[in-house]
Amino acid sequence: MKKLVLLFSVLFLMSCSNEDIIDSDTLDKSTIESAPLEKQIAYAEKHLLDIGKIISKLYTKKEFRNSLFTKMESKNNQELESRILMKDLLIDLNKNSSILSLKDKQNLDASLKAFYNLDNQDWHVDLFIPFIDKQLAKYQNKSMDPNKPVIVLSVEEIPDPKGYQEDENGQLSLLDERITLDVANNIINTGRALLVIGIGDGNDDYDDPWSGGNSGSTTNYPDYLRLGRMKVKQNKEAWVSGKSEIHVRGFWDDESNQYGAFFSQHNASEYGSQMKQFRRRWISNGDTKTLNFSLLHDWDNVDAIGIDQFFVYTIFEYDGWPARTKIATLPPLPSGIVRTIEYRSNQYLYSKDVVSLAGYYYDNIDQANGHTVNNSGIQYNFYRDTN
Repeated sequence: MKKLVLLFSVLFLMSCSNEDIIDSDTLDKSTIESAPLEKQIAYAEKHLLDIGKIISKLYTKKEFRNSLFTKMESKNNQELESRILMKDLLIDLNKNSSILSLKDKQNLDASLKAFYNLDNQDWHVDLFIPFIDKQLAKYQNKSMDPNKPVIVLSVEEIPDPKGYQEDENGQLSLLDERITLDVANNIINTGRALLVIGIGDGNDDYDDPWSGGNSGSTTNYPDYLRLGRMKVKQNKEAWVSGKSEIHVRGFWDDESNQYGAFFSQHNASEYGSQMKQFRRRWISNGDTKTLNFSLLHDWDNVDAIGIDQFFVYTIFEYDGWPARTKIATLPPLPSGIVRTIEYRSNQYLYSKDVVSLAGYYYDNIDQANGHTVNNSGIQYNFYRDTN
């Protein structure tokens, strides 16, 4: 996730060009939040393309390539990490003024900040290198062309995004061929670099604050509802966005109120909380991963309240701006009350449900402890942890 790969609809492409959409209003950050989706797409593409022009130029410099691939190689000792935040890369570039001109630095900084404070959140541009092991090997054995990398803009999740490459005039030009996964692989096999520039929230795997019984303070929470093991069966993330970002948003509910802040942290916004970034090969291989992710703490205090208690939740593929928020309608509580949960995604939910916390059995409502889900898109289980 994520990451956002937005392209125009066929109808929109037939009716107007990118230049028709990019007007002064489109580039006005103060109005872009309320603009139609196609203008938000054009806004994102324009700024990402400006960044792409600078990256394409920088890639010809050996110092930049060394810095880029060194960062990718050192992100994870066990597995190459293929994504880096542009703001982190900019810190390195600023250390060597000979690599980045003052004008390019100012333009790059302006385009990065164009995604700050949109929908009350700062979105961060990142650089994703697909087939990182193959690209790194070609770089190391000097079989990769140091000139004219193919730049792909990732603005919404589709399998065939646009690609750009520097032309004979030194300008980034739109390639005739869409960059499918097979095309991307062929580009790399022929010795050309392929770099994807996209928008994300700047977060890595979510660091569960209660995984060791600590909430970031000295207070212990010995009684948890956890999600144990998970298998993702459908890859809702396009190849251009890399790993799939599986998020949860949930609330403790007593049919009178929803108390997310007291017993579950996964309620702050439509972001929810990221449980895990699932790699594409995990999904294609049918791998099951152990998460032991804390959904709710202080379950013993929930018991002490002595009334009907429930946990209502959604699990979804998270996408950032300009993806729209959606509303999930949950199964009814025993009283007939129907809860809704807002989430941000370009895709449909993996799962949504209501489970009982109080130990009572209801028709059509499962117990939280031992709750399992196995549908066409996902498989997982809940369990109570008192250790």
